[in-house]
Amino acid sequence: PRAVFPPALREMALAVAEQSDPIFRRQGGLDSLRVYLGEDEASLVSVFVWRSKADHEACMQSSDFESVSGSWNDFIAAGATFDMWAGVPR
Repeated sequence: PRAVFPPALREMALAVAEQSDPIFRRQGGLDSLRVYLGEDEASLVSVFVWRSKADHEACMQSSDFESVSGSWNDFIAAGATFDMWAGVPR
């Protein structure tokens, strides 16, 4: 996914990504996670590689993220938006 946010939210975006990173890495089936800050410093792109669609879906249902859901909700309420892409490696 790509998060787009006002430049003033840069530090908040980085903090939320940093808080979430170890939680994602504990999820079963995650092969790789990379987070990139856009050159404009007003976007973050996260690239996840999952072993299977089922692994991704299990992660999205995990209660592990409850500890950071408030931070994500604050980030969205402050003006962040998200684009989602999904692909299957060939």
